[in-house]
Amino acid sequence: MEKVYLLYGKNRELMDQRKNEIINESGIDEFNVSLFDLSEKGLNEALADALSIPFLSDKRIVVFKNCAFFSTDKGDEAKRQEKEFDMDSFKSYLENYPEFTISIFMSPYETIDSKKVIVKLVKDLEGVIEECPIYTKEEITRWIDMAIKNSGHTYTIDARNEILERLDQDPNNFKNEMEKLFLYLKPGEKITKEIVELMIIKNPEDKLYELSNAILNKDKSKAISIYYDLLQKNDSLTILRSIENKFQEILYSKELIKGGITQEEFASTLHITKGKAYFMMKNAKETSYETLNLWFDRMIKLDYEIKLGKVDQNAGVELLILKS
Repeated sequence: MEKVYLLYGKNRELMDQRKNEIINESGIDEFNVSLFDLSEKGLNEALADALSIPFLSDKRIVVFKNCAFFSTDKGDEAKRQEKEFDMDSFKSYLENYPEFTISIFMSPYETIDSKKVIVKLVKDLEGVIEECPIYTKEEITRWIDMAIKNSGHTYTIDARNEILERLDQDPNNFKNEMEKLFLYLKPGEKITKEIVELMIIKNPEDKLYELSNAILNKDKSKAISIYYDLLQKNDSLTILRSIENKFQEILYSKELIKGGITQEEFASTLHITKGKAYFMMKNAKETSYETLNLWFDRMIKLDYEIKLGKVDQNAGVELLILKS
C-alpha cells in the first residue's frame, strides 16, 4: 500500500469505487477509517484525525473528500477552501507525514494543478495520482448492453438510443437509473422507448436547459411537462432557483457575446463542450434583454410573495411557468 492517493476527475462513481478498493485492499478495520467532506467540514478537523494514533491497529485511513484546492478550478468552492482553510498546516502535514496514516484525497475536478506545492509534496511522498475520467459513450453503451443481457431482458434499438440520450455521460446516475428500470419491468419484459421515457429522467441540467427554452419559446405544454418531470426529484423552489440561474446564465452569455468572444473562448470560459457552447450562444443571441428582464421581475415578485406566505410555492411556480 502507498501512503498517499490523490484521485481526481469528473467521474465521481469511479472515484468512489477506487476509494473503496483502496480501503478494502488495506485490510484496515472500519474503526480506523474516517471520511471528511471538505465541502461541509474544516480541513483542520480532518488533519487532527489523520495525526491521531490508530485504535488497536498499526494503520489508519483518512479520506479527504471534495478537495477543491488541488485543482486548476477557480470556482467558488476552490476559492472558499483556499481562503478559509489553513493551507500552511496542510503543507506541514505532507512535509512531516505520519507513518501510520494512509491519506486518500478526492478532487472531483477535471484537472489538478501540478505547479502547486501541495501536488509536488504528494509526488515527493511517492503518492499515487490517478485520474477518474468520465466514461465514454462506448463504455456506457457496453455496460448497458451487458446489464440488460444479464437482467434477462431485451430491448429495441430506439430504447437503447433513448437510454443513452437520457443518461448522457453521467456516471453518477446511469447505473442507479438502470437498476430502477429493471425493478419496474416484469421478468423477461422487452424494454421499449416508451418505458424508458416513463422511467428514466434526463440529466437535470439538460432538463433545466429545455425548461428555460420552452418558457422563452412560449411552449406552455412542453414547459409544464418538463416541470412535472423535474418535480419527481426536486421541490418547486429548487426548480425556481434553477430557472433563475439559467436565465442569469443567458444574461451572462449575452454579455460575453457583446464582448466579441469566440465559440472556443466561450466554451473554455464556462468549462463546457464546443457543441453546448454553440447552442448556448445561439440561445443568448435569440433572447432579448427585455424578455429576460420581464422574467426576472416575475420571479423576484413570486419569490417575495412566497416568503410572505401570500402564495403557495407549488401553485406559484406552476402558474409562473404557465405564463410562458
